[in-house]
Amino acid sequence: MSVETGRLRFGVYELNLAARELCKHGIRLKLRGQPFEILAILLEKPGEIVTREVMQKRLWPADTFVDFEHSLNSAIKKLRQALGDSPENSRYIETIPRVGYRFVAPIQVIQEASSQTDTTKREIPASPPASSMSRWTIVLILSLAAIILAGGSWGVRRFWPRPAVPSGRIMLAVLPFENLTGDAGQEYFSDGLTEEMIAQLGRLDPERLGVIARTSVMHYKNTQEQLEQIGHELGVQYVLEGSVRRDSDKVRINAQLIQVKDQTHLLARQYDREVSSLLALQGGIAQEIADEIQLTLGGHKRIADCARDCR
Repeated sequence: MSVETGRLRFGVYELNLAARELCKHGIRLKLRGQPFEILAILLEKPGEIVTREVMQKRLWPADTFVDFEHSLNSAIKKLRQALGDSPENSRYIETIPRVGYRFVAPIQVIQEASSQTDTTKREIPASPPASSMSRWTIVLILSLAAIILAGGSWGVRRFWPRPAVPSGRIMLAVLPFENLTGDAGQEYFSDGLTEEMIAQLGRLDPERLGVIARTSVMHYKNTQEQLEQIGHELGVQYVLEGSVRRDSDKVRINAQLIQVKDQTHLLARQYDREVSSLLALQGGIAQEIADEIQLTLGGHKRIADCARDCR
């Protein structure tokens, strides 16, 4: 069987290269585009280093104009999120600084079943034995009970009704800003910007603009959920998401205001600043974004007055 077109298993994951699907415990994950292509490239030569130059040639043709470093780092980060991996504790993807990446986990090639085996499978009775059915029923009941009793954010968000939203009030969620610096030690900066952004927007006009609390939105850090699902769970009409990149004494912050119902961008801004005082920088950028959102969402007079008084 060709590795390039077959099915591979590593850890709790199974990759079907022909169908371009990645599953975990039999559940299909949302992994597509460049992150999927990078995984396929790494699995062509498991245990061997694949240089960044090789990935650039494979993923971006010579006539494609793209911020290669940013795009590759972002794709690697999404791939690691899907695999539950991290640069500090690499179970699957190892970073070779300034060189490339290497897939380090053991891989098992799954052999295709023969026609005889397929026939045998089709002859298995549709109804399992009573003992087997009872066993699976118990497992299902215990799993549901564990979810409900745990009281975790996943269970609460899906099984408990969302709080009622006052009529005419705009609801907005600031998702955790994504750290694209490639340095996990910079998480404090992106998290601090998220908190400052929530604080600035929350002061504008609570009666007309509701901003979801930090403790609720932090559940979505590094999430794979779609914006439509997040908006439904939080009961918001708008979502603000962004990213942070840093190079020595310079920082670049991108922010996008998205309308949940059709996922259209109402606002997209990029801010390049010199890093002097981090607190002042976070506060200044947050205020600029808040001003832009105020104008974009209609600029109610009370919001405008409050924004001016809060400065």
